[in-house]
Amino acid sequence: MKTLNFRVGLIFQSLTSTINKEDIRNEAETILSEKLKKCKNQREYVELLVSNIAFNAESTKVVYALLRSLIEKKQYPYMPGIFKAANEAQDRIEEAMPQLHPLYSNKLADLDNLDDAAVKKVETVFATSKIEQDLTIIFMEAFAEEKNRETFAPLFTHSPEEVDRSVKKYSSVYAMMLLDRVKFKEESEPVKQ
Repeated sequence: MKTLNFRVGLIFQSLTSTINKEDIRNEAETILSEKLKKCKNQREYVELLVSNIAFNAESTKVVYALLRSLIEKKQYPYMPGIFKAANEAQDRIEEAMPQLHPLYSNKLADLDNLDDAAVKKVETVFATSKIEQDLTIIFMEAFAEEKNRETFAPLFTHSPEEVDRSVKKYSSVYAMMLLDRVKFKEESEPVKQ
C-alpha cells in the first residue's frame, strides 16, 4: 500500500503542478457569487450549495465505482464510455436529489440556525467537493492516455479497494492544498436571513 500511495501521490503532484491556486480561488469566488445572486436569502443559498455538494459527491462516487471496475478488470479507461456512464448516473442522481438533500444537509448545516461560520463552512465544502470531482476526472483522463500507460500500469497490481482509497485520499489532499489559505471574498454582500 505504501508503494501505491507513493505512486498515486506522484501522479497527483504531476497532474496539479501547473494548476494556479489564484485561478482556483477566483473560479470558486465567481461560482459562489453567481449562486448567491440567484438566491433570495441565506437559507436558500446554503440549500443550493448543499444540493451541489450532494451532486458533486454522488457523481464522484460513480467515477470511483468505474475506477474500481477498471482495476478489477485490468483495463484502461475509455473516456467516452466513462463520460456516458457518468452522465447516465448524474440523471439518476438528479432524480434522487429529494432523498439525498436531507442526508447531506443534516451533515453540513443546521438550516434553522445559520451564521456566517456555518455559511463559510458550506462554501468551503462546496469548493472542495467541486475540486475533488475535477481532480478525479483529471486522474481518469490521465489514466486513459496511452502515453501514461507505464505510469499507471502498476495500479493493476493492487486491489480495486486499495486503488480507490489511495486516489480518494490524494484527490482530497490535493483539493485541500489547492484551497489552502483561500479566503472567500469578505466584502461580498451579506445575504438576508
